[in-house]
Order: sequence, then C-alpha cells, then structure tokens
Amino acid sequence: MLRPTRVERKQAKTLAQKRQRDYRALVERAVSKLRLTFKQRARLQAICGDRVIQDTLPSLADFAACAEANRLMRKALYRLVEAAPAKRRFFSVTFTPDAGNTSDRKPLILVDTLRGMADRAMRRLGLSAVVGLEIQGMMNYPGAGQGRTIMAHDHALGWTDDPSFDAAQAEKALNALRSWSSTMTSKAVVIKPIETGQHLASMVNYLIKPPHDVSNRMPLKGVPGAFTIMTTQQGYRPEFALRILEGRSQISLMAAVFGIGGGCALVRQWRKDLKDWHAHRTKPHSRVAHQPFDVAKSWRKLRSVNGSRLFEPYCFTDDEKRPPKSGACT
Repeated sequence: MLRPTRVERKQAKTLAQKRQRDYRALVERAVSKLRLTFKQRARLQAICGDRVIQDTLPSLADFAACAEANRLMRKALYRLVEAAPAKRRFFSVTFTPDAGNTSDRKPLILVDTLRGMADRAMRRLGLSAVVGLEIQGMMNYPGAGQGRTIMAHDHALGWTDDPSFDAAQAEKALNALRSWSSTMTSKAVVIKPIETGQHLASMVNYLIKPPHDVSNRMPLKGVPGAFTIMTTQQGYRPEFALRILEGRSQISLMAAVFGIGGGCALVRQWRKDLKDWHAHRTKPHSRVAHQPFDVAKSWRKLRSVNGSRLFEPYCFTDDEKRPPKSGACT
C-alpha cells in the first residue's frame, strides 16, 4: 500500500528537518569566517529567512520558507495518494542532463531550459507530475585546478492511470535522445516505480531538498568509460555550501516547483498556501523586517572582499530568474 504509515511520515519529517539543520550549520560556519559590515550581515540574515524581506516572495535560500514549503508539499501529496484510484501508479523520476552542469567559478543556471526539458519529457510519457529543482555541488569534478561543478537538476513525482505505461521502456526511450546526454552518470533520466509508503514519503522530500550533501563522480563498476554519482557529507566544505546558497538566493522558491497535467492544480494550491503563510509571517511586528534590496549586487560586494577571486557572479537563463529587488520572482 502506498499510503505512508504514521511512523513513515514522522521519519520523513525528521529527515527533512535534519537536512535543513545540516545545511544551515555549514552555511553558518562559512559566514562566521567572512568579513562583513553590519549591513551585509543583516542582508545575509534576510537572505536566509531570519529577517523577512518586505514585499517579496521567498527564495530557495530562505530556510524557514523551504521548511514550510516541504511541510505543505508532504501534506498535499499524501492527500493525493489517499484519494487516488486503485489503478494509479506512482514513479520517482530524476533528470540529470549535462545542461544542468556548470562551473562553481562562473555558474550559469539554466532554470528555464531544465524546466522545459522536464516538462516535455513528462508530457511525452503521458505522466502527471510535481517537479522540483535541486542545486547540488560536485566536489571532485572537473578538478585539476579547474574548480568544482554545480549540478542543477530536477526531481519529479509522477503518476499515471494508464496500465500500459512501462517505466523501463520510457526510461530507455528518453535516454536515447540526444538532448538527454550526461557525462556525469550512465543515465540522464532514471524512472523508478514507487511501491511502498516509505519510498513515497522519502521521494516527497526530494522535491524541496536542501543541498545538505555533495556528489562525487565515480567510475561505474563493470562499465568502462561510464560514471555514476555518489553522495556524501564528508569533505563538504562550508565555503562551497555558501557558494551554492548564493545561487539559491536568486531563484524563487515558488518558481522552483511546478506541476504537469494533474499536478498543476496541486502546485497552484501549494503556492497559495505558501503565500498565505508568508503573508502572515510578514505582518507588521510579526518578525524583524528588512527593506528590499538587490541580492545579486549584495553578493558581488560581499565577494569583492571575501572568498576566492575566481568566483564570478551567477547568471541565469533570463532576467526574470534574477529578481531586481531581493527575494525572488513572482
């Protein structure tokens, strides 16, 4: 039965909270070593959600908003599963195309490109879905003095009532397409059936997941020239965690999650619930408020006296993904 038990739901919730704490601890360690003015420290607090930025929606760097977004998404998807007809099947889908890989020295996050690729793929397969963007670091590639890799990729929870849908054939068909090339893994698209409540509860966390760990590119045993990705928390440097936060702070939390087919209505309601929570949070005197500011410009000033001189500003697919006044785009 796919419906997670109370114990499985609690385990998923506890894991999500631990991931948030682990990532937050890394960021705080990095921040503690920076030379910051009072204004810069206040703005970093606002970026992380400790101070609410007026008249803006939260970004992926807002820890409190991401935690609430995760809670609301778990609640919505559990309801979806409980109301689903008996014939409905659910799948976890991971997209890791080369289009999402970029250097940590000159990062280009192709948000719109990745979204379009995932959207077309799921529609091609006839799956409804909820899709979430993840930004994760890779420590050991390219190496040799060339820096590290930042991987922007999507996770999706998909479903269908079509009994003829074959996950293995669908995965094979997508990976055969030129657009789904991957130098990091043997497969750019991985589709796995979700057959237990525990798997479902675990998958839901991946839709809004903090980068609490990093990846290493490793040779795939038994397949010459092929690679796989192994995740770890060991050796994850705080300054790398902060570099990833820099990019996340310029991507809207609302825009990082989207729906396809039957998932559209669910995501619309999720956004409404999250906006209602954020509106309550930003009421006068509810929390320390901060005036809107240019997040990208703030990072440029901070980087001018902190961190590697090799780090250039983040770029995105279009100006809409880099909000002119803090927070995130609508």
